[in-house]
Parts: sequence; structure tokens; C-alpha cells
Amino acid sequence: MKSSAKKSQRVLTAIDTAVFAAAAAIFSLCILYVAVSMILGKPSPIYGYGAYDAYELIQRIGALLLVMVPFIMRKCRVMLPSAFTIAYNVFILISVFGGTFMGLYINTSWWDKFNHLLSGVLLGLAGMFFLNALTAGKSKVNAGGVLLYAVAFAVLCGVIWEIYEFTCDGLLGSNMQKFRNDHTLEEYVGRAALKDTMTDLILDSAGALAAGAFCAAANSVNGNFLRMFEIKILPAAEEIPAINDAKTGHTQPESAMDEAAATDAAESGTVPD
Repeated sequence: MKSSAKKSQRVLTAIDTAVFAAAAAIFSLCILYVAVSMILGKPSPIYGYGAYDAYELIQRIGALLLVMVPFIMRKCRVMLPSAFTIAYNVFILISVFGGTFMGLYINTSWWDKFNHLLSGVLLGLAGMFFLNALTAGKSKVNAGGVLLYAVAFAVLCGVIWEIYEFTCDGLLGSNMQKFRNDHTLEEYVGRAALKDTMTDLILDSAGALAAGAFCAAANSVNGNFLRMFEIKILPAAEEIPAINDAKTGHTQPESAMDEAAATDAAESGTVPD
């Protein structure tokens, strides 16, 4: 059983590494493309976009930094579950690369709504990390509490995002809240001007409700379900003098062996001696 779980974890880790490498490569190429286009004065090939500027370049650098977050955390020995980091990086690719950089937000009417539904699910699951930390000493957590926390956390994040969009539209003259037509620049009036924001919040809530219902049901069946959402902090590897490998005759730092043991422990959910 433990062998099977370890094998599954190693497969997830390999997928996680591949998704991260692909996302980092894609956003690095995006940065290079925009930088070269700015130098050459070449406009964007995406319908509805104009010439590239510093803001476009900053966007792409920011996207790369977002992808790097789980990688940096792992380098700092803070371990997130591989399944979650895979979902996180896939969502960044879908929303930022597909939606913003490839123009799907302004040229595909349902893309923004699809992303808000997905973000509600992802944020609902992210809320379980906090709920797990808050209930660490409890043997069982009420299903209603799980559902309520998932929805509340995701909707709070959705509201904060809408405030961010409102602020950017006011300060930068962008159209993140879709208060005007992306192509004709005609400003909407009345309910039409509120439609995008309210639909976004409704879909955030729907995604969070779906994630919360799933987590509540899973937690009712398996009392340890919430403990899967644990952020593990590995102990720092101590600097120990090199030891001699009896088989090869080569010296090897024992700290490397300790680090490997700690990583295996994080994958299996045990604490190394």
C-alpha cells in the first residue's frame, strides 16, 4: 500500500515538474517575444491589441514570477501537494497565457467566465490549507463548516480581485471590468456596465460551492481528508562532514542523504528520524 502511494506521488511529482518547466519556458518566450517586438516596433498579431509597451512586458515578467512561486517555495523547503501545484500552474497558463496574452478574454466571449468558474474551484480548494491549519488539533471537522469556509474564502478572494480590477481600470485606463466594448470602446450604461462584475462573482461563488461540496462530502467519508491539505516545512539539512561510500570509495556529504530522506518523508507524510 505504501509502495503504491509512493509510486503515485513520484508520478505526480514528475508531472508537476514537467508542467512547471513548460509554463516557465512559455512565459520566458513571451518575455523575449515582447522585448524583441518593442525594439523592432512590431505590433501585436492579436486582434484588438496594438503596439507592445512596457506594461505588456511587465505583465509577462509577472506571469513568470507567478509560475515560479511553488518552485521558490520548494527551494525554501516548503512543500505543497503536487496535485495542487499542477492545478495552479495549469490555471495560470489557461488564464494568463490563453486569456491575456493570446487575446481570448477580448475575442472569446465565454473565456473570462470559464476562468472565473475555475478560479472559484481552485480558491475553494486553496481555502482547505487554511482550514486544515486552523483545525489541526481536531479529529473531525463538521461538513457544514468545510463547505462554508471554502465558499467564504473563495468569494472573499473574488471580491478582492474585483477591487483590483476596478483600481486598475481607474488608474491605468484598462478595461478589466468590461465597462466598455473592447473593440468599439463604447461605454456601457446601467445594468450592462455591472454585468461583467456581477457575473464574475456569481461564477466565483458557483465554483467555490462545487469545491466546497466536494470537500465536505470527502471529509465526511474520510475524516483525514483535510490533512491532505498540509503545507510541509522540511527541516534544514545539517552540514555534516563527508563520509566515505564503502562501495565506490568516493566521499559523499551525509547532508545530501538527509535531504533525500526528508523529501521521501514529505512525499509519504511521515517525519524522518
